Amino acid sequence: MKDVERFLGKSFSDPEVQGWLAGFREADEVGDSGQAHVHHTFKQAGVTLMVDRNSGKVFCFVFYGPQEPSSDYGTYSSELPLGLLATMSADEATAVLDPTGPRLFDDAREKGWETSLGCRVSIELGRDLRTIRSISFYL
Repeated sequence: MKDVERFLGKSFSDPEVQGWLAGFREADEVGDSGQAHVHHTFKQAGVTLMVDRNSGKVFCFVFYGPQEPSSDYGTYSSELPLGLLATMSADEATAVLDPTGPRLFDDAREKGWETSLGCRVSIELGRDLRTIRSISFYL
């Protein structure tokens, strides 16, 4: 989804959001984890979207990279904004994201940027610290 940022802030029931989700089978998991949001996970497609419980608006998309062999999550294979791919190495994604805006945080397992897209982007690294476990776009 090359233009994920246009869905952020929209109502979960918005026809555009629902139209995009129609491309996946029904969510494998819908839950709230005891937090102020509801997550809708499409494991096979490698996508989770998070919706604010109070406003009903989408505030985060998570796209999964290659997972541990025991995982039942698929790898999201389509291109993301800025030319990112969930299958890139952490170094490749960092090279794409560093020029887009300042780093918000830079931990051993997770890095985050403020971007020119009007949203923030973070990457979570795999156990080897070289692969991407997930890429998140959020408000």
